[in-house]
Amino acid sequence: MGLDITAYATATFLRPTSEDDDPDYENGEVRLYTIHPFERHADGLTEGVYRVGPEKVAFRAGSYSGYNRWRALLAELIGTTPEDIWEANPEEGPFLELIHNSDCKGVIGPTTCAKLAKDFAEWNDRAMDFEPKGRDADDLREYFRRGYKNWARAFAIAAGNGAVHLH
Repeated sequence: MGLDITAYATATFLRPTSEDDDPDYENGEVRLYTIHPFERHADGLTEGVYRVGPEKVAFRAGSYSGYNRWRALLAELIGTTPEDIWEANPEEGPFLELIHNSDCKGVIGPTTCAKLAKDFAEWNDRAMDFEPKGRDADDLREYFRRGYKNWARAFAIAAGNGAVHLH
């Protein structure tokens, strides 16, 4: 088990859904979920079935524990910890909508994706030079960079009219 990410360049709402309503995946339909208390990251996208365009980026964020370790590195990059962000719940700052979000499923809408794409672009040089602290720093550095590049591509493609689907 782990966290997979699919970023869609377009996502158009088709219908609300119930648990027994299967989207027609072969024809570009997916089910997107909003997760409490992170509904604001969905930018008004409601839970349901969406038609998504063929332009997408998909990657595996890792096991749940691995993904949370990666988020901890992202927080370290900006000089904090996920726990400090979760407790303070600040309104502004780089990467907050990713660090303070579900680690298992949900959706991030186009406006939040655009904000995060901007964060990733602005912090790119620092991220590529980032040296994690602690044991296995060399392995963590490469793991962090690979994840950083994947997330940056995902948010860039979804900015505007798309969505990033955590599943």
